[in-house]
Amino acid sequence: MSKRVPHVPTTVLALALGVVVACTTVPLTGRTQIMLMPESTEQEMGVTAFRQALTKSKVSTDPALNAQLTRVGARIAAATGRTDYQWEFKVFEDKQVNAFCLPGGKVVVYTGILPVTRDDAGLAAVVGHEVAHAIARHGGERVSQ
Repeated sequence: MSKRVPHVPTTVLALALGVVVACTTVPLTGRTQIMLMPESTEQEMGVTAFRQALTKSKVSTDPALNAQLTRVGARIAAATGRTDYQWEFKVFEDKQVNAFCLPGGKVVVYTGILPVTRDDAGLAAVVGHEVAHAIARHGGERVSQ
């Protein structure tokens, strides 16, 4: 009886080729990242997570807050050039000092961060930071690791 020994060089070559194929470059920064997930799948996951968040959280009914976020967010969204994203902006009633942007352009800002942002410029800094995570596909990169 002869035992088959795995062909190590072939396995290593296949893995190396897989890593090279999965490498992408982040727009604007030029940083290389490993991305095993197609962007369409990433965006679908973002839509699903957003729907879940909408059912679990209280969306603000304050017209002034919603108008401010929509106004600021729309300008940032336009600057990204990502017309394939379905941009949505929501304010959640929550004391958390936080915000997030899901793949595909679903942006949430918690009311707890609004006293810190103070005005449109401060809100733009927060929203721009969160949108940058989505544009750079950090969510898909995290899943790929």
